[in-house]
Amino acid sequence: MDKKTKVLFIGGARYSKPLNQTNAKKVKALSQKLDMTFISLHNGKGKLHFNENADFYLISSRVPNYLRQAYFLIYAFLKGILLVGRKDISIIVCQSPFEGIAGTFIKILQPRIKLIIEIHGEWDKAPVVYKRIGSGFKWITDLMGKWALNKSDAIRIISKEIEKVVGEFQKPKFIFPTYTDIEIFFDSKEKEIIQNRFIFVGQIIHLKGIDTLIDAVSIAKEKHTKLEVLIIGSGEEKGMFANRVKTLKLDNEFIFLGNKTQGEIADFIHSSIALILPSITEGLPRVILEAFACSRPAIASCVGGIPELIIDGETGLLIQPADPESLAEKILFAFNNKGKMKIMGLNGKNFVEENFSTIKFAENYFQMIEKTLGQKIG
Repeated sequence: MDKKTKVLFIGGARYSKPLNQTNAKKVKALSQKLDMTFISLHNGKGKLHFNENADFYLISSRVPNYLRQAYFLIYAFLKGILLVGRKDISIIVCQSPFEGIAGTFIKILQPRIKLIIEIHGEWDKAPVVYKRIGSGFKWITDLMGKWALNKSDAIRIISKEIEKVVGEFQKPKFIFPTYTDIEIFFDSKEKEIIQNRFIFVGQIIHLKGIDTLIDAVSIAKEKHTKLEVLIIGSGEEKGMFANRVKTLKLDNEFIFLGNKTQGEIADFIHSSIALILPSITEGLPRVILEAFACSRPAIASCVGGIPELIIDGETGLLIQPADPESLAEKILFAFNNKGKMKIMGLNGKNFVEENFSTIKFAENYFQMIEKTLGQKIG
């Protein structure tokens, strides 16, 4: 008899068929004790259904953002209520309070269902800053999100800092970070550092502080420091930032590489002095953990859960967001103190080895499910 606990995940994450290496490893680890069904998105056209250690029901993300959010909620509710009855699912996990709206409506129709809502960042600001809705409609998502959180049985938070955002909700709270396939970075080979190279990895959007990074490198160049910054990732604002680089005559300083595999990212991190992440808002960014696993420190904004990862001067350097002068100062310090940066990177690797792994993530998830259901699983 199958003793696995049946869980429905509802979220806006993108999956592919077959799953990429990171998602495949995460799903396989969780499938030891969980019978999982996912309602989510994919980057192709139409709907997609397949099974790979879990059942995936995916709809296309190729829909204008505002329409996609409404369409996804309706689809998640209708498909979810069918799957809950058909599969006898006992618990729903929603990736944010927004997706939690669909989960809450299912719970109303199926009161036996337990509902966990995850908080990966400043949930009340996310719909506007990520352009899911216009600012004039923010009150609607605030109201519906709070309603969903109040109806939930538990809340999962990715960092202690984010806990402040949901302090008003008197629910059981579980704090552990998002999954990072950290073993790939641990197992990557050490490479020689290119002596003027730094790296950014993430979405190429304003919220990641790309404009701050560009201005900081311009300031450093004025001090006759020759730098190279690799930009890995994609985003709708890439063209705008590329034009800004040209305007400031920084074509030789910035190299836009597009999306890369995790193995390739690990190689590029190894060849860099440090990761730079001057974000305006963050949750608990995985890319910092990935840099640490490669024995490289990070220079990052003091926002969200970042100060829980970076101890200033020990595992990296902290700056205030939207402060190019401060970032330029830290970049120049890193450039001129490579020995100290190497020690910070090794401290970061020790921190990650002690606190993050696939096994640790799965254990945290199983414990959260058990405590929410009030019973042992698996």
